[in-house]
Amino acid sequence: MLGTAREIQGSGSEQQYLVDEPTEAGDFILSDKSKDELVQQLKQIGIKRLAAGGLFVFIGTLCISWPWL
Repeated sequence: MLGTAREIQGSGSEQQYLVDEPTEAGDFILSDKSKDELVQQLKQIGIKRLAAGGLFVFIGTLCISWPWL
């Protein structure tokens, strides 16, 4: 759960916000996107990083095994 921001009474003309329901680890993400949009974006980033890692493993394995091919 990412948490929900809500506006609270500030002193003077200041706008103050409070994030409700932080994660169990105490982390939260401050964003103007919805929770579903953030989850989708983080999934896409994870897939890209996984693909890049797989590519680097393949290239590294190819470089190490090249003398025996």
